[in-house]
Amino acid sequence: MADSAKKPYVTAVGFIQFDPVEREANGKNVTDLVIKLPGGDQTLVRITVWPEIQVDNLKKGDFIACPPGGIERAHQ
Repeated sequence: MADSAKKPYVTAVGFIQFDPVEREANGKNVTDLVIKLPGGDQTLVRITVWPEIQVDNLKKGDFIACPPGGIERAHQ
């Protein structure tokens, strides 16, 4: 298995589906989002945005593109 397949970090793009939730994780302020991936299958992905790539004023309906390494995925 490739090293990249062992890590839960991905690139993700999509529209934010719900209001972002801010919380603390490992002593850092992070933002949890749920985005809908492009395409017709209605796939939702929950991501955690870490402060290293944090963007202010994220809101429901915004389109985002997150680089690998700054988000952690969990398919819904």
